Amino acid sequence: MTHQDRPEANPQVFEIVVDGDLGARWSKWLNGLAHTAEVQDSSPAGTILTVPVRDQAALRGLLNQLWDLNLTLISVRRIDPHPKQEGDR
Repeated sequence: MTHQDRPEANPQVFEIVVDGDLGARWSKWLNGLAHTAEVQDSSPAGTILTVPVRDQAALRGLLNQLWDLNLTLISVRRIDPHPKQEGDR
């Protein structure tokens, strides 16, 4: 197995949406995860967490943290961290 083949060498990125506006104070508690608030009709519809995880165990640990905060999970999906631009092959 090469360095690139190891899961921790190429973490997968997940987009996790939770109900409500977490605000910046939660980012530190969640290990400084990047997050943006999705606003719909001028009210917070949810918070989107964009999270690199090294493996399924790390993803489960993160979901457990959200559960412990009593947050309502709306969705979890894996995203491409490097989407192809027009003209890329």
